[in-house]
Amino acid sequence: MRPPLFLYNRGMKRLPALLSAVLALSACSGNRRPPPSLTTEPAIERAFDILATAREGRKLIQFLEKNPVSFEFANVEAPCPRYEFDRRTIYLRRGFKGSDTMLAMALARAAQVYRFHRLTGLEELTAEQEELGAVFQARIGLQISLVNADFEVDDPGVKEIRSSFCTYLHEGSGQAMRKARNASFAPEAWCGRPFETLDTLRLWLDRTRRAVKEENLFALLYERDLQRVRRGRITMSDAMRNDARFRGMPLYEISRFQRMFYDTETEKMSRADRLYRRLLAEDSGWREARAEDIERARDAFAACGMADFPRSGAEPREFD
Repeated sequence: MRPPLFLYNRGMKRLPALLSAVLALSACSGNRRPPPSLTTEPAIERAFDILATAREGRKLIQFLEKNPVSFEFANVEAPCPRYEFDRRTIYLRRGFKGSDTMLAMALARAAQVYRFHRLTGLEELTAEQEELGAVFQARIGLQISLVNADFEVDDPGVKEIRSSFCTYLHEGSGQAMRKARNASFAPEAWCGRPFETLDTLRLWLDRTRRAVKEENLFALLYERDLQRVRRGRITMSDAMRNDARFRGMPLYEISRFQRMFYDTETEKMSRADRLYRRLLAEDSGWREARAEDIERARDAFAACGMADFPRSGAEPREFD
């Protein structure tokens, strides 16, 4: 019989023998600290080490090594990550420094959002990326020997991770994705929220097609940049600089640029649609293949999200 995907016991401690086996397996698989290009923060390096103990975590790290992005801590009390794709930088909550395990889960979710961006080319953040990030984060939690005590960190970000993880475990992927989607619509300038959706991007793409025919694409792009300014994605100076650059193009290049722009954005949307469907199917298959393991995890995290969440060393209560 295949071993469970996570390690726990009723005494809230990891099983020593199984843990040793996992550590040995990690060593054999080349578990190592990420290249310096991914972070200069010791706490984030430790989080990468934890992430590397999960099969999906190792694949994610391999992707990041080929498509480097810098993970840093925010200098402000940020409620959520900030993605600066043009600078290849992602800022994480500083409050996660209190728990390497929670930081690893936050790192996994942010990196999954970045991976979607790199594979599709979409510059805009979407609610669908948050959906995929939420279910990926929960799967990572089940693969890194997560226990109830790991959630006992007094930080709002940790509470959000616990809520998302518990929803995925007890209510399923669909509900976890809905919670993530709704959260992505809450205005928060630091995080660039509210996010777009793939549907709203399709509507914008249709407006782009009409603007190309009517030869007023630059006005539409400026309108789009002003919207990004309001969401905190770029500054007003960035919007004005972009508009000046577009309007400064030689006349013979404008028509070609407009056609290429529409074709490029159309291809990005096609890639995004395909990738979104594929990752949803992968999550469904993952849950189906590990149904028994997930059921055992539900027993271990039976008090998940309840007001009387057991303290460290307590035995999780069974559902009635």
